[in-house]
Amino acid sequence: MGESVVDPRAVATRLWERGLQDSLISQSLAVLPRKAIGILLYGSQARGDASPGSDVDILVLANGPAASRTGGWTNVTTYGEPQLAGSNGTLFGMHLARDGVILHDTEDSLSNLLQSFGPADQARIFERVKRLAVALRSTSADRVKYLDGLVRLARYLLRTATYAAALNPGPPCFSLSELAERFRIPDLPVILSSHQVVHGESTLSVLEDLECRLAQVVGPITVNPYGSIQALIVAEWEGDRDLANSTLLVLGSPDDALPYAEIPRVIL
Repeated sequence: MGESVVDPRAVATRLWERGLQDSLISQSLAVLPRKAIGILLYGSQARGDASPGSDVDILVLANGPAASRTGGWTNVTTYGEPQLAGSNGTLFGMHLARDGVILHDTEDSLSNLLQSFGPADQARIFERVKRLAVALRSTSADRVKYLDGLVRLARYLLRTATYAAALNPGPPCFSLSELAERFRIPDLPVILSSHQVVHGESTLSVLEDLECRLAQVVGPITVNPYGSIQALIVAEWEGDRDLANSTLLVLGSPDDALPYAEIPRVIL
């Protein structure tokens, strides 16, 4: 797939049409690449149901290494064609195809790829979420030492499981505000927010609450058979790489030196 020069004015116009404020548009343009195969706005800003604390989520399809960049409230994630094509049949791929708004597209490459995506399998997603949740049930010492990372993982898995729960019975939905009404959980958008200023500090009680809610959706969470988080990573590195990768991210925060962009993303 070939890349083409990104037109900032055209991108800004599309973002403005979606109702984004000037400050968010400026933040987004500042972190976009000069060239790309395609650029996609997704999430609440694409659907038009964003709240004042909502992120601007942008996916870039490009020829090059995977990377993630953040500017203010804007998150830009870059995928290569093989990696994005691997999202076919996943919840993430379904989300992109259903709600995404194309901001830039070279010869309709991104559009054609998204149109090829099929539906996600609820049972498979629940199975994978339960598998990845094993890291949450590690030793008491690790639950304290890596509390922030474990809460992030628990929140991500609960958000994924909640989206999957809406698949059957449908219709599919990726709006937390709509799912809050459907499942009669008014504070769901706060519980699953990715921003600390919205959901508050990480505590053991918060972790336990997230685990309880997750178990109510996917079933009981298995205790980490290896005890510690690091032992789990080592033991599963050659076996279940998704489990090892997701657990590896628990060890630090986005500000640490760990090269998060180089760790293959876990796509459910």
